[in-house]
Amino acid sequence: MKWILLALVLGYGIGCDKSTTMMGTVGGMCSGMSTGCTGSEYCLTMMSGGYCTADCPTSGTTAGCPEGAICDTVSNIADGGTGTAIMCIKSCTQQSDCRADAGQTCNGVSGGSGKGCRPT
Repeated sequence: MKWILLALVLGYGIGCDKSTTMMGTVGGMCSGMSTGCTGSEYCLTMMSGGYCTADCPTSGTTAGCPEGAICDTVSNIADGGTGTAIMCIKSCTQQSDCRADAGQTCNGVSGGSGKGCRPT
């Protein structure tokens, strides 16, 4: 089951496009077709306005995430919107750090004391 979720998060069936690049950062807007994300980031196009993210190994840490991002377990991402995935999200200290246009919320991350802009 874990491998199925990983495959979905990596772009098999959930609207991700890793083939494009843009001057974006984790949590930033992207569209997959005309713009993408930087470095090893990829675009979750099923999110409102898109959501640049990257793979990471351990929720609650910054390991595997670019600067300004934290690893978290995010619900309603995989399995057609009903499963969970571990991915980099934008770090935040207050709600105004997050994208209001996408309905992101600044909340604590699983397994750590940091906060991140959770995609909805």
